[in-house]
Amino acid sequence: MEREDLEDIIVQRLNSNSSIANSRDLAQELKVDHEAIVGAIKSLEAIEFVTSTVESGKKWELTGEGEDLVSDGASPEILVLQIIFDKKKLSKTELSVCEC
Repeated sequence: MEREDLEDIIVQRLNSNSSIANSRDLAQELKVDHEAIVGAIKSLEAIEFVTSTVESGKKWELTGEGEDLVSDGASPEILVLQIIFDKKKLSKTELSVCEC
């Protein structure tokens, strides 16, 4: 989507709602990169058509490994300990070929 299109959408939203609460939410809704929304807002600010305020926050997302931990329910170290405790005796070679 072109910057001019985003600017038009932003102006339309402002005309109907008088404000846009969160540019990240708008970017997700429009399925565009947040930086494109910010660029359109900055462009409108440059011609003194809109004003904006910056709010910062933290967002935490799981990595691929984190997703695996959630789906497995335990860390790799805990899974190894569970296998060892279940088998009572396990060599390093047996553990390395274990399908766990």
